[in-house]
Amino acid sequence: MEIFSLFQDLDVTFHQWEKGKYSTHKHNFFEFIYILDGQGIHKINNKEYPYVNGDFFILLPGDEHSLEIIENTDFYVLLFNKIYFTRENSKPDNMVYFSLTFKHLELILLNTRYIKQPIFTDLNDRSIVTALITHINQEYQNKNIFFETIVQNAIVQILCLIARTIRKEILGEFLTNGADSNITDVIFFIQDNIYDNEKIKVSNLASKFNKSRNHFGVYFKLNTGYSAKEYILTYKYNLVKHMLLLSSLNIGEIAYSLGFTDENHLNKFLKKRLGMTASKYRQINSKPI
Repeated sequence: MEIFSLFQDLDVTFHQWEKGKYSTHKHNFFEFIYILDGQGIHKINNKEYPYVNGDFFILLPGDEHSLEIIENTDFYVLLFNKIYFTRENSKPDNMVYFSLTFKHLELILLNTRYIKQPIFTDLNDRSIVTALITHINQEYQNKNIFFETIVQNAIVQILCLIARTIRKEILGEFLTNGADSNITDVIFFIQDNIYDNEKIKVSNLASKFNKSRNHFGVYFKLNTGYSAKEYILTYKYNLVKHMLLLSSLNIGEIAYSLGFTDENHLNKFLKKRLGMTASKYRQINSKPI
């Protein structure tokens, strides 16, 4: 299987593919695919998704996919890598402030099982995405002044729409399982404030949601199957793994950002769950992007 790498921050291309089957490949970057016209099957990680015009797909680093074109298909492909949204971005004058954007990427990466491909079924969301993709392509091809900022803002809007769709899926699953609908307010608050240890202390969470600490603990466990502490630590664990692979932060910076005392504290945390240190995990699993 071919593995593709991206040698620039961002690439936007238009494709016209004829009827036929196209080979599976894997890549180490983020990819948006927007179907302008045509019909076929998009196979992602061994699952088949029929597509028609207006459908939108997101592919994450490590995903493998292929297309079977049933009717000649026109589509846009937008590729970007970890450098495009990084905590160390060296182009502050022409890029939007990254942190909120990276939060949306994190939410998507940490909730992949809630991604339903193609992403958007809501007609309003589909029309917005159509306009954004068209605008991105125009700006990228023309490369007029400030086009980078305009393109990045449009990508941020798409990521926001994906994140919102995922959160709707999460809420739907909790409701289907008979949980209290308000539990998602707690879950989303934890996710949104995972870098702020003070806000996500169990006692402060209880106060935030107008419950005694004991009542909050029982409520959280009843509706999620986890204690609040277990949920927070599991979320941090999964977040650390993604940060080690998709961020160029050093391990001490990752530890500090998530409220660990230092690198040694983070390594003890990971050894219990991974059986290895942060640097070893990064060394074994990192691939060039």
